[in-house]
Amino acid sequence: MFGQYTKDVSKEKLQSWWSRILAGEIISPGQTSIRTLGVLRDMTQQDAERFQALTNYVINQNFIFYSSDFRNRFPISYFVQYSDFQHLSECRLIIFSSTSTFDIIWSDVTQSSLSYGHSNHLLIERMQGSEGRISTPAQRLTTAGKELYQVSNPKTHEGYLRDLSTFLRSKNCKLHLLKNSQVLPGGKIKYAKKIPIETTVNFECG
Repeated sequence: MFGQYTKDVSKEKLQSWWSRILAGEIISPGQTSIRTLGVLRDMTQQDAERFQALTNYVINQNFIFYSSDFRNRFPISYFVQYSDFQHLSECRLIIFSSTSTFDIIWSDVTQSSLSYGHSNHLLIERMQGSEGRISTPAQRLTTAGKELYQVSNPKTHEGYLRDLSTFLRSKNCKLHLLKNSQVLPGGKIKYAKKIPIETTVNFECG
């Protein structure tokens, strides 16, 4: 099956993804969909580089924090550009929508954890005055995007985390990075280090 998709692949980044997918299929057959193979087959080296950059911002393996309103209030230059979202949407890797959100519902808990990268977690802590529900502006990965993310090599982006921390502080929440973390049976998270994430600007909760 893979031969018909990989025969014309010549670029290094694309070859790397194909080899990781093939290795995964040998261990666990069927984990990559035919649709995802078709998306990867149609990608160019530039597409692959753009998507690899995007993986540095993926949270919980399925969404990217992005708010045009936030960017207008706190201009940033290192974040994924609007044109990148548009392009990767055309590549069938993300679902680009101005109304998409990721919601955190607290109920009776004071903390919420989300995976970040392949070996870290983000811990969000409620402060006094925070609402019971936070709607975070977000762009979501497609099924193909999620499957390719699994074989990507995301890196921690400190500037991005500071921006997310700034947004969360506006909602009376604090953000921490749990380095080298893993989820234990029962849902508890074991980690090597807990790092508080500072905000992008001097920010005080209203």
